[in-house]
Amino acid sequence: MTRDYWLQVAYQLQDRCRREPGRKVELLLRMTDAYLKAHYYDAATMVCRSVLKLEPFNVQAMVRLGRCLLGKKEFKAAEKLYSSLTDLVASLDEAWWGLWAAFKGQKEHKAAAKAVETILAKKPDDKRARKQAAEDREAAGDTEAAIFHLEKLYERGEQSSDIAHKLAELLLLCSEKCRALHYLEVALDQDRTQPELLLLAADTAFSLRDWKKAASLATERLEAGAFSCRALELLGRARLELDEFDGAILSLERLVDKAPDNLSYRLLLAEAFYRAGELKDAEVELNRCLA
Repeated sequence: MTRDYWLQVAYQLQDRCRREPGRKVELLLRMTDAYLKAHYYDAATMVCRSVLKLEPFNVQAMVRLGRCLLGKKEFKAAEKLYSSLTDLVASLDEAWWGLWAAFKGQKEHKAAAKAVETILAKKPDDKRARKQAAEDREAAGDTEAAIFHLEKLYERGEQSSDIAHKLAELLLLCSEKCRALHYLEVALDQDRTQPELLLLAADTAFSLRDWKKAASLATERLEAGAFSCRALELLGRARLELDEFDGAILSLERLVDKAPDNLSYRLLLAEAFYRAGELKDAEVELNRCLA
């Protein structure tokens, strides 16, 4: 619907208010909604105040007045109004969402999270509130609380690749590598052609000393997209840890070909040659490093 359409609706409702005085409050509230949809916040505010003159404690008028303030980016005023409204009607979800929006407008992420967590205390299966609580807790730097909300979402069937990926990233920030790898594998089970995710999973598996899994994931990463030095390095290192010297040497030689000036790659290749018993080749690589 266009802006002009909603303005026309508002004008029609204004005319009906004159013809149907018994339904004046109901029609004024609908007129406010029309102005809000047209983004005419000043007109919507004026109509809301007309309702509140007739019924000073009309909750729906107060909710709409808060939306007007949010639309005009008067976030502090909206916060005061919605705070009063939540004190007046603590069970009103619209008021808590309004308070959340007011805090978000002021970038007060912790307070915003607390507002939606009040809804979750009554409605733990509210997915929208749960997602928003996770997002706001993360923005506030409360990583553990964000993980808690995302895992609740996951337990309740929201097992998308995006949720699993975000959980893995947050768990890695908390050094929870085993749990992170689990969620990375969940995300990959839905789509194994995600290069960034494959590399992150390979890196995580390698840090957990799961050499076989790291090698397998690094191989998938190399097959999934553009060339990656890190994936090839992980593959070479994992094969070296598995004593698969021929495979390690092949991977590391390819890596050195791609990045001949990288000293750490040449040292790694020298180590692979040395452990494979190919001492002359190891010496050659070491001399190149010294040169």
